[in-house]
Amino acid sequence: MSAIAAFSEKKYKRLLSLALPCAIHNDEEYGRLHAILAEIEHKAAVRELAPEEERLSDLLFALIEPYEQKKSNRSCHRQRRSNSSAHAWRIGNSVTKTSGLSLVPEGSRRKC
Repeated sequence: MSAIAAFSEKKYKRLLSLALPCAIHNDEEYGRLHAILAEIEHKAAVRELAPEEERLSDLLFALIEPYEQKKSNRSCHRQRRSNSSAHAWRIGNSVTKTSGLSLVPEGSRRKC
């Protein structure tokens, strides 16, 4: 039976001062925090994490996940916009030239 380690605010503050977690605004911040999280995950594969490491891992995940989703949505939006533009040009080019109509391609609002 293993004893549950007590959370140490002092140790957690030290981990925070080393990791310097922050809201992620660019790929550099993302890469830095992702590397720290990967290191913690590697430790978790080898041994049980200390409560402070668990909490830091939770914090990093909470910062990283929204950035990944936002970046994925941006990439998806760009791809849809590019596909929609090409599709509209191929299908509607002759119609728009002759009639002045604007076409919205079918399926342009689909999700990635």
